[in-house]
Amino acid sequence: KNPNQYIFLSTHPIMYGMAYGGEHTYTTTAWFTRELNEILRKHGYPERKSCEVRRFLGSGIRELVRLGLPQGLPDGEIDAITEEVKAYYALHCADLTAPYDGVIELISDLRAAGVKTAVVSNKIDDAVRELAHKTYFKGCFDLAIGEREGLLRKPAPDMVNMALEARGVAAEDCAYAGDSEVDLETALNSRCLPLLVVSVVAATPYPARLLAKAQDKHPRLAILRP
Repeated sequence: KNPNQYIFLSTHPIMYGMAYGGEHTYTTTAWFTRELNEILRKHGYPERKSCEVRRFLGSGIRELVRLGLPQGLPDGEIDAITEEVKAYYALHCADLTAPYDGVIELISDLRAAGVKTAVVSNKIDDAVRELAHKTYFKGCFDLAIGEREGLLRKPAPDMVNMALEARGVAAEDCAYAGDSEVDLETALNSRCLPLLVVSVVAATPYPARLLAKAQDKHPRLAILRP
């Protein structure tokens, strides 16, 4: 009845691709496995398999680096390598990427109906804003928030709360779309309605304990499949 009181909040809705035999196969895990292993090789550390990197994703780049490196390294070395990965990502964040099929049309339809839109992501803030406002989604999102100093990463509710406050929307009027366990936890922590995407690209399982908690809090919980 009053669409402009609502907000559609999304994790970063892009796919990362790898080229195989002249074709692009889009998978976030493959892209970040390539990125992480380039840095690990440079420092003489063992490379990681994609099944390992999949478990490291979702909590920001420093956590990806910390889990990818051998155990027991000092914080200073982890921080230094994290800065290398961030610099690499800033230069290559648009390499072999594409919007999820139908996302631009979906966001355009929501905005045409008066619904507010925003992105919250644990990826680097500059890259999030570049991809959300310029590279792929120009005119799609009112606001884009990435990892930045003084702001707790998801699944803490801080990023979501910042977006809600900036757009003047209450948590109960927010639908949060994501494709990972971190996204489900974020929606629950911020008291938003979770829209859980299970795709052939992300293929991220949702733990039964979290699903049960979400369904108990949100009888309208939506699980979207291709």
